[in-house]
Amino acid sequence: MVLRPPRLFERTILAIALIVSFYAFVLIVSGGLFYISYLIFSWAHNGLLLAKVGLPCIAIGGTILWSAIPRFGRFLPPGLRLTQEKHPKLFEQIASVAQAVNQRPPKEVYLIPNVNAWVGERGGIMGIGSRRIMGIGMPLLQTLSVSEFRAVLAHEFGHYYGGDTKLTPWIYKTRTSIARTIQSLEEGILHIVFQVYGKLFLRITHAISRYQEYVADEVAARVESAQALASGLQKIHAASLAYNPFWQNEFLPALNAGYLPPYAEGFKCFMSNDNIHNAMMTSVEKELAATSTSPYDTHPSLRERLQALGSNLILEEEIPAITLLDEIPLVEKELFVALNEEAGKNLQVVHWASIGESVYLPMWKGMEKRYKSILEGIALADIPDIAGAPREFIRKIELVENRQLSVNSGYLYAKQIIAAAISVKLVHKGWCISAMPGEAVKLTNQDNEFEPFKAINDLFEKKITIVAWREMCQQAGIYEMVLGNQ
Repeated sequence: MVLRPPRLFERTILAIALIVSFYAFVLIVSGGLFYISYLIFSWAHNGLLLAKVGLPCIAIGGTILWSAIPRFGRFLPPGLRLTQEKHPKLFEQIASVAQAVNQRPPKEVYLIPNVNAWVGERGGIMGIGSRRIMGIGMPLLQTLSVSEFRAVLAHEFGHYYGGDTKLTPWIYKTRTSIARTIQSLEEGILHIVFQVYGKLFLRITHAISRYQEYVADEVAARVESAQALASGLQKIHAASLAYNPFWQNEFLPALNAGYLPPYAEGFKCFMSNDNIHNAMMTSVEKELAATSTSPYDTHPSLRERLQALGSNLILEEEIPAITLLDEIPLVEKELFVALNEEAGKNLQVVHWASIGESVYLPMWKGMEKRYKSILEGIALADIPDIAGAPREFIRKIELVENRQLSVNSGYLYAKQIIAAAISVKLVHKGWCISAMPGEAVKLTNQDNEFEPFKAINDLFEKKITIVAWREMCQQAGIYEMVLGNQ
């Protein structure tokens, strides 16, 4: 049994007062503008005054009133709805933690494509008759152990127990109403007044949000483990840093090409890369060294949360939380069908080992074909000259594109085109593609390996010398190779 936290009542009253005060302020301002218009129309007989003051007052008052009205959108499922019948182990953990926090389990649980977990309420009127929902990120399950995941669940149930899920939607609606009002007003005294009020509202409500996080952390520490939550928070911070590059650079190209490689396994592979892992740990260390939180942050800093928990321990690897899901390949397919039914149904399931041939090679061939006229006859021995003075090569690219490129875009195009052409040529000669998540694209044969995209980038950026380039190509047996002559 978890006791109610101190200051909960005061926090609730403050949040409600802020919300009510904004709408009261809107009514007072718009009502005042309407009243000024009424007086002018009733008593003034000056057409110029009516046109310059009366009508604008009506227009501004109406704009403020319309902008401030809360919008109530239709709930759209954020991912794949999970069921207890298909995933009993996951729901057993949810029910167990809910009981420990003395809260009702959510009516709906969704699997989502984020390193995140959240809770909310949907439906009903003013919170009455609403249903509880929960979102659980599949990458989150891949990142955490079962004990860490239970601590995160307890944190989320802490938001239910603290009443946050009833207050937060209204705070968010009010926040967006303020933003709409500010955006709708032209520069002037009212614009400044609402802007000042909006900043004050953000500072106070974000301070409330940070307090809510502390309370939810305290709940998790009491019913589960401060160590498990601290470990989970650090892993979530690190994984969040890695997720967007994984999604943009590794997973999304496969999706766009109509393929579905193992999602959770790919993210795990990406994070296990030494360079990625070191960058993640460096980010955690920087966050732990941060000394302050912005008044506009919705969450306390990682350092502040760990200090409040009294732990910064990262637990040893235990049972991965992803094992709480059954039939993971099927679940991943169902997830992407739920996110986009038409595209998801047509996704072809492949392993990561096949991504190079399935996804990248067609892209490279298309690039090589498009720029064949400017690639024909270029030997690998000539490429250092192009890298040293690329302007002429970029000009040829611009002629093909029929547009001028910025300096950065020109360099990027040149590097990508040359590396793609080398890759196509090597594949034509029997080399195999390796494009595992987090790893540089490699082409290998029985005796050699070559990383064309990394090598070309290093050459253009002068990270390797002409001599090093020649030795690298000679070692791979490709120095005399000429592009375009298939």
